[in-house]
Amino acid sequence: MPFKWSKLSLRRLYGLDLKTNVMDVSDGYSLDLENVFQNGLGVISKRNGGKPFFSYDADHEIAEIGSATIGTTKYYFRFVNGDFQYSTALGGIPTVLSPSPEIDTDNEIWWSVVNDAVYFVDGTNVLRYFNGTAIVDSQINVRPTAAPTGSGGTGFDFVYTTDNGQGESPSSPALVDDGSTATITVPLAQIETGDKIRIYSRATTIAATSLNVTGTSGGSNVTYGSDAGGNFALVTSGASNAVITTVAIVDGLPQLYTELGLAINKSAPTGLTGISTHYGRLVGWKGDFVFNSKITNANAWPDDTAQNEAFVYGVERGNGEDIAVCVSFLESLYVMKMSHVIVFGGIGPDDTGNNAYSFRRLEANQNGCIAGKSAHVIEGNLVYLSRNGFYATNGTKPDRIGEKIEPEIQALSEANLQNAAGFYHQKDGIYICSVGPSNNRQTYALDVRKDNDKLVGWFKWQGIPARSYFYDEDQYLAGLYTGMSIYETTTTGSLRFSDPSKETITDSGVNTGTDVLTVTKDYATSTPIDFRTAGTAPTGLVADTTYYAIRISATQIQLATTEANAAAGIEIDITAAGSGNFYLISQVAFQAYYTTNWLNFENPSYVKKLGKLGLLFDVSSSNISIAVSAAYDWGSAFQSQGSVVISSNHAWGTSSWGVFAWAQGAIGSPKNVAISRRKVRAIRYRFSNSSANSDFNLLGIEQNFDILRNRGNFS
Repeated sequence: MPFKWSKLSLRRLYGLDLKTNVMDVSDGYSLDLENVFQNGLGVISKRNGGKPFFSYDADHEIAEIGSATIGTTKYYFRFVNGDFQYSTALGGIPTVLSPSPEIDTDNEIWWSVVNDAVYFVDGTNVLRYFNGTAIVDSQINVRPTAAPTGSGGTGFDFVYTTDNGQGESPSSPALVDDGSTATITVPLAQIETGDKIRIYSRATTIAATSLNVTGTSGGSNVTYGSDAGGNFALVTSGASNAVITTVAIVDGLPQLYTELGLAINKSAPTGLTGISTHYGRLVGWKGDFVFNSKITNANAWPDDTAQNEAFVYGVERGNGEDIAVCVSFLESLYVMKMSHVIVFGGIGPDDTGNNAYSFRRLEANQNGCIAGKSAHVIEGNLVYLSRNGFYATNGTKPDRIGEKIEPEIQALSEANLQNAAGFYHQKDGIYICSVGPSNNRQTYALDVRKDNDKLVGWFKWQGIPARSYFYDEDQYLAGLYTGMSIYETTTTGSLRFSDPSKETITDSGVNTGTDVLTVTKDYATSTPIDFRTAGTAPTGLVADTTYYAIRISATQIQLATTEANAAAGIEIDITAAGSGNFYLISQVAFQAYYTTNWLNFENPSYVKKLGKLGLLFDVSSSNISIAVSAAYDWGSAFQSQGSVVISSNHAWGTSSWGVFAWAQGAIGSPKNVAISRRKVRAIRYRFSNSSANSDFNLLGIEQNFDILRNRGNFS
């Protein structure tokens, strides 16, 4: 009796579906995968690898990482072990800034770029910023405690403000009833070198505004200048009183800023646990409170004791949850705690305190944000991690979007969710979030697109123990728990699908007699190795240099200056062992695989006879290598079925060419892959690749089958 062949055709392969009952997983979804995603062409592709991004690495985990342009210069930077390190080039030698007190890199670091500087907080210290050369405390001078003194006369009151370059202080106590064009003295205890002093005056007996009457010459210990706030006297030495001349009050002089209706300038609260930007201003948070800087000055934060006023807001006070993050989204500020989401509507207060936020509570059903670093705006949605999984809101009730991977997320402790870090990869259209303990980090990638009206879904990546991420011009930067800083490799090359691996050796592992290094990894001859050191390099080797391995054994290598010398066995002569720790950085290919669901071909109860497996590729694909395995009838063991290789010199055509043939449209298909067992109730495929220079580019699969009912011949 001839077979009545039907065809299973899956023209797209989607992400994970970790349902408890595998029988409920739809065709086209995966039960298990690693280091792959569906790219913009709709094909299953390997993720890109990473490469070290500074010329040396740290011995401590990278708390935060990023890049920013200050002026016309782009800076790459990281926060590590209490320091701020930066370079103006990928691969550059970082400059190390060690502020006092040191940055608390045990806490989360939050940073934003405003006022042409990188502002940051660490949950312990004051707000600070990097200006391109130094770390500066964002500290507006406090209100002066002493009134000025004058030169005699009556009829006018005088106050002064000081400005350390970050904004005018509140005004001093008044000198009452002195002369109209007095010489004013500001006590040395109230000033420091470099302060700008402005003198304001008004008539004693008239309810008038205070005007800037600072002179332009004369006095002592000052020089004079002018800016948008009018004249000022610049203190040249903070070791003595500043004596400042004044001018007569006339219409048109600048007014004291608080009497213009502007809020008082004060420094940001100490110990902010996070900052973000909202319509050009800095927003900070700690505990139950949200703080807003002025729009015109990120250093100026109005009075933090004025709770529930225009600039400071308490949110769900006393519920035992701290604010996790504030996100600017849909012309509002979304304030997120672990159980709640509060929406602050509007731009927020202007510098006078008017136009305060409106408020509404988003009904989140206890699914607020547990990890502030997970929250990102993506394609009109705010995506974030809750205690129960991933959610997204478009301004209405948050939707559950992580149900297909929730079993793994819900198995993690709160602590291992709170340290999650994520970003939106705009080029590939995927949201990426790493969760879990530092020694077993899991990275989930959500493809936010729809393909054939299906959400492409969730993928999982291994080998990226990231504590921090930043998306930078079509590639991501990652700060790892291992102390490495890496950037995504986006260009083709022999090591595109590899990650950096760091091995630490000591001077005791250097044999100057044989030039041999004792190692724990097995390096193939000609493997490139970046040599780095925190101590004194062995004589013959230079730190921050790439060498090439000569394999002696699985635990011994020599180093050569070139790949050709390594192949020829010409090693570097090491005459002294040096001292301290040495680091060997090499690129290691990562494993990638994709497994299908259990394909039961319409009915799991019946035996099916299967034809050969067809693999579908995009015809523009080249340099592909896929090993194919299969498991049968809900068994866990995969059996090898062969492999498919497409090299750059293969051609797709209208007739057979080697083992490949043209298929419909933009799909190319190898003729077929034979499978070892043809009669099954269900089959599951595994496609894998562990090469550093070849990809999947797997578009889909197809397979002919015939239902045999309950025949028992499984040969």
